Amino acid sequence: MAFITSEYNTLLSAISGNPALKQILWSKKIQIDTRNKNVLRDMIGKEGSGKPIIEKTDLEKGQSETVIFVTEAGIGGQGILGENQLKTNTAKHRWNSFQVRVDLIRQGISYTQVVKQMSLMGTTIEMASSELLGQWSAKKDEDDLQVAIRRAALMGASQFYGNYQYNYPVINTSQSSGGPNLYFCGGASSMGTITSECTLQMSDLTSIKSLIQANGASPAKIDIDPATGAQIERYNFIAPEYFLSGMKTSSSYMQALREGDVRGKDNKMWTGRYADINGTVVMPHNVKIETTSGRLGSPWMPVAYLGTATADNTLTVLTGGGSYLPAATGQEYDFFANFPGYPWVFTTYDTAVGESGTWYAMIYNLSSDKKYEIVSYANTGFGTFANTLTVVRGIGAGGDTITGNNTASTAGRFSLTHPLGAIIIPCNILGVPIMFGAMLGEKALCYAKGKFTADPIEDYEDFRRVLNQDPMVKNIGIQSIRGMSAFQDSNGRIPNLILAAGAAPIGYLGCNPVVV
Repeated sequence: MAFITSEYNTLLSAISGNPALKQILWSKKIQIDTRNKNVLRDMIGKEGSGKPIIEKTDLEKGQSETVIFVTEAGIGGQGILGENQLKTNTAKHRWNSFQVRVDLIRQGISYTQVVKQMSLMGTTIEMASSELLGQWSAKKDEDDLQVAIRRAALMGASQFYGNYQYNYPVINTSQSSGGPNLYFCGGASSMGTITSECTLQMSDLTSIKSLIQANGASPAKIDIDPATGAQIERYNFIAPEYFLSGMKTSSSYMQALREGDVRGKDNKMWTGRYADINGTVVMPHNVKIETTSGRLGSPWMPVAYLGTATADNTLTVLTGGGSYLPAATGQEYDFFANFPGYPWVFTTYDTAVGESGTWYAMIYNLSSDKKYEIVSYANTGFGTFANTLTVVRGIGAGGDTITGNNTASTAGRFSLTHPLGAIIIPCNILGVPIMFGAMLGEKALCYAKGKFTADPIEDYEDFRRVLNQDPMVKNIGIQSIRGMSAFQDSNGRIPNLILAAGAAPIGYLGCNPVVV
C-alpha cells in the first residue's frame, strides 16, 4: 500500500519504535518534549508600543506581497531670527520607506485511520497534533527573529525594488573586524581572535550600550512606572543563559549584587534573576536541548549531533541526527539550519545566501575519550534541508591550517575518530566555542503579518467509511502569512540592534576543549 503523503505515522511504525505501545498506545496525558512559547514573545508589540519588535498587521496582504514601513527624518538648522526672510529658508520633510516581504508558511502532521482509532486516553490525536503544530509555530517564529538579528548584524540589510526582492548584500564577512551592528566580547578584534577569556562581562554590556547609542538607537519602553505613569525606558540584552553565565559568575557581578542588591533570600545572587546593568535589562534565553527531530538549540546557540560515525578524515559530508535518529533526511530534519552561514530564507522571494566567509565547527566526543576536531565550512556547504554539512577536515599533526587542531594535537586531545552522537557546535579557528546575544532598542525588528496566522488546514487521502469523516490518511496542519526584517531609519541604517559574539563558557554542554 502506498500513499502520496510522506512521513505519516502508522501503527506498525509506532510499535516498532516503542514496543511498549502494544500494551498502552499513549499514557493518560501526552507529554511533549519541547518548549511551549516563543522566548521573544514579550518583546513584540504593535506600532507605537515602543517594544523592540514591532508587529504590523495588514489583513489585505497575501502570499509574496509586501508590507511597507515608512520612516521620517527630523529637521535641522538654526531657524531664522528677527526680520530675516523665512520663505526662502524653510526645511523640508525627508522620508524613507522599506518593505518587509510576507509569504505563506505551512507545516503539517500526517497519520492513518488505524492510529486514530486506537484510543488515546485524556486527549485525541487531533488535539495532540494541534498542540505540536502550535509549539512548532512559536519555535519557528523565535528562530526566524533570531536569524533576522544575526544576519542583519553580520551582513547588513537592503532591498531591491526592481523585482521586489528582499535580500542581504555583504557589508562585512564572518571574520571581519565588525560593522556598526557587530560587537566582539573581551576586546577581541574579530571572530577569529576570540579566546576562551572573551566571555560576556558587565564591561561588555556598557560598551555595547555606548555602541548602540552611537548608532542612533532609542531605548525600548518596557514598563510603566506605577507611581507617575511615566514610561520606563531601557535597552534590552537577550542571550542564551549559557552565554550570560560568564558574567553571572564573575567577581565584579557578584560584588555588585552583594553591595547593591537587597540582603537576604531575595538577593539576585540566590534567586538567579539578573540585575539591570547601566540601564540595560538582561533577559536570559533558557535554551533546552530537546528531542525535536530537527535543528536544536537556537540560532544564537546552535547544536547538532553526528548521525554517522567517522573513522578518519576522508568523510567530508557530516550527517546530522545522533544516536536516537541517525542519518535521517527530509524537510523535518534540518539539523544544521541554526548554524551561521546557512542560507535561511523567510519568503520564496529571498535570495538563498547565508552569512558569507569561512565558518568553523567543533566535533566533540562526549561519550568516549573527550577528544575533538575542528572543521571548516562555507555557506554553500549545507545539504538539502540542512540535513548535511560539507566540511574541510584537517590533519591535526602540527601543520594543520586550522589553529585549533594544532592546539588540540599538542595537548593530546585531537582525534579524527568520532562516534555516533558526538556533539557539533560552532567555534572559531582557535577552537573556542562561539555564542551570540543581542542588545535591542525600540523598533529593532519589524514583524509583518498578512491575512491569517496559524490558520488550521487539512487534507485527505484514500477511501473512508460512508458517512464518516476519517479517511485512511489524514493530514492536518497550520498556515500563516508573515515576514520579518531589521528596522531601517530614514538614512537606511539599522540603528536599534547590536549583535554580540563571544566565547561560550568552559564546560558548555559538556565540552572542555583546550583553553586558548
